[in-house]
Amino acid sequence: SLIGKKESIVRASWPTAGPVDEALVRSSAYVMEAAHSFRLQFKNHLSAGKKGKKQPLVDQTSEKPTHATVWVAKTYPPWQSTVLTTMKEMHTANKGSFPDNKELSVTLSAKPELKKYMKRVMPFVQAMREKVVNSGIKALNLTLDFDEVKTLTTNKAYLENTLDLEELNIELSTSNGAPDNVREDCCPGAPFITFHAPAPSVSLALVNPQPLSGHLTQCLPVRDGDTVSKLAAALTRVDKTIKDANTIEFWRWEDPEMGPRKIPNCNTPLEGRVLLLRTDTLKVDLNNKIIFVQTNGKTIKLGESVAYMVADS
Repeated sequence: SLIGKKESIVRASWPTAGPVDEALVRSSAYVMEAAHSFRLQFKNHLSAGKKGKKQPLVDQTSEKPTHATVWVAKTYPPWQSTVLTTMKEMHTANKGSFPDNKELSVTLSAKPELKKYMKRVMPFVQAMREKVVNSGIKALNLTLDFDEVKTLTTNKAYLENTLDLEELNIELSTSNGAPDNVREDCCPGAPFITFHAPAPSVSLALVNPQPLSGHLTQCLPVRDGDTVSKLAAALTRVDKTIKDANTIEFWRWEDPEMGPRKIPNCNTPLEGRVLLLRTDTLKVDLNNKIIFVQTNGKTIKLGESVAYMVADS
């Protein structure tokens, strides 16, 4: 009676669903598949050296990568476009089914633009036939019905989190910095990823002076050009109890030499400290192992530690 319904709920009909955005559904599945592929490649990189595993495109280093680049292709490479167009034409001419691989091979080998790639043509044909079985003839389309770059950019934070990366860049496979094998093999719906070694850094101690907070002192690497906002995001990756980086405040010592030498007072934990703005930039002198902060046009020595306060503590 409170909601104005006079009949029993057992007589109510199910709500009518709205129209389904098929492109959005496919883009969601694309993100999940890409994330799974990236995680496997990341795992392979971390266990590099084991035999029998296909290695991803990585910088060879023993350090855990902190950055990565995802390469996205707007169109197929020319030879793959020729194969797809031919397969679609033969599928139509054969009344909705493919001829056997022998006939496909004869037709494709007669095309002069494919002679250089014949060793790769038939494996590609077989892979696309399997995709057609799973997804229908639209698997042979030369472009996707959603924007890959926009989809990956929208889900960038998720991908960075699932791969435990500090930063993920998204680039087109036609960019100047793209590796040759990316230019040749990257195609729509199958992004490539390259992992990068961490840049040189200096360690900074993050101390939490809040009583009974449960937040421990953390030592994090600081790289030249990092921001305070980026430092907060890095802290949330090592302290999983902090759910929102926006709840973190960082406080530097007014006197970075004498401040750390004073006996701390739990009643006034921020005495002698200055709040760091989230837009402040950190500069690193690698030779002398010193960190500076650039704020309001000034460059100030940060010292070896800063305090951090978490609002939900």
